[in-house]
Amino acid sequence: MISLLRLCGSAYVAFFDFSVGAFAVFVLSRLFKVDPSVGKYLLGGILGLVPDFDVLYMYVRRGRVYDNHHELLTHRPLIMIPLLFLLAGFLGGLFWASVAATCLLLHYIHDSHGWGGGLGWLWPFSSRYYSFKGSIEKEKSRIERNRGKHNEWLAATWLTPTPQSVTEVCIGALLLGISLDDLFSWRIAVGLPFLSIVGAVGMWFCYSTVRPSPTTTR
Repeated sequence: MISLLRLCGSAYVAFFDFSVGAFAVFVLSRLFKVDPSVGKYLLGGILGLVPDFDVLYMYVRRGRVYDNHHELLTHRPLIMIPLLFLLAGFLGGLFWASVAATCLLLHYIHDSHGWGGGLGWLWPFSSRYYSFKGSIEKEKSRIERNRGKHNEWLAATWLTPTPQSVTEVCIGALLLGISLDDLFSWRIAVGLPFLSIVGAVGMWFCYSTVRPSPTTTR
């Protein structure tokens, strides 16, 4: 049961960035006068998650998040934003180049909030982590201090209702609903985001009934 809830928690960690990516497609499709579609929204959501593909790599390699994933190349804005802009532009033109760059930029801004712990915005010129609170040495960053403690962080931040989890689930649901309203009836545009909130509440309730003691959390 705990493993299933951790999987759900990880999905909700990704939910906000996915919704932001879909919303970026919604906005840019209007600016570029491109017809939106489910496929475009899905691809936008995936682009919003590209920086966190390093987490998937860790799971595939060792079955867990074992390192500070903000240290990997996918979290280097000066490298990734131009690279994805050029690649997406080559494959899909200016619209997709703009979508890719916007999705990555918004993801990195999200990670620069206090909840995200900051990241190396100026790497390779500087190893310091930058966030809305200022800049600090990498070793002093919150995400570096939590290295190897992914399950503990997930339990404390996402498997219980916290300011971060509640805010990101609600905003993610709102952005998803706005995007869906451009394609579907209001019932779907309201219903799917509502179900995502209900799912989060259900996850929090279930975890509260099976939550292990601090000495047994792994």
